[in-house]
Amino acid sequence: MSLTVEQIQFIDNYLKNEGIEYLDIRVEMIDHVASGVEIEMKEHGTLFYEAFKKYMLLHKKGLLNSNRKFLRSVDIRLLKNFFSNAWSLQCILVFIMGYIGMNFLISNLYSFKAINMISTTISIGGGFLYFILFLKRKKWFNFSAIQRLGLFFVLISQLGTSFGKYLFALNSLQELSGNKFYILSVSNALLFTAYYLMLVTGIQYKKAYKKQFIAL
Repeated sequence: MSLTVEQIQFIDNYLKNEGIEYLDIRVEMIDHVASGVEIEMKEHGTLFYEAFKKYMLLHKKGLLNSNRKFLRSVDIRLLKNFFSNAWSLQCILVFIMGYIGMNFLISNLYSFKAINMISTTISIGGGFLYFILFLKRKKWFNFSAIQRLGLFFVLISQLGTSFGKYLFALNSLQELSGNKFYILSVSNALLFTAYYLMLVTGIQYKKAYKKQFIAL
């Protein structure tokens, strides 16, 4: 006995109201719930709402726990993909280009205030690109990996801005010599590369979601 479209939608709305907000997680859970409800209806001849209520009384806590475990697994997979991409030739080239570019930029800026703003500017630029690629069309924010990646963006932005302001900041151009110059170049190149990695990882997940949820 297959459930109707309206019954499937009812299950989806229920899970959403219970805090399972990401579509990719709900789709997986809907399959489990629908199968359980169908078995109950077939074996005991109960109506849909009675079968659904009975199923949720037994399995609701487990579903909510599965949601939390799934989110943790998403974070772990994101980090693994992040570090896997970090060893790619493209990423290494991005870091080298970023380092050369930072060397040139720092050498040709004649204001220590402007130099101190480099990390903040990179963070703003990375956040803007993330918004354009993923958040401009809000449907992508309904997927777990895309939204969790947004939290990583915020974290890197805060770290990059804090490091730029308090650890590597200049008080005058006279400080820009020796190790200070190279620390600024390397730190900003790393920040630039981190945003590149985040965007590449996000695009990979976006393509995977688009393939899986082809109707979107």
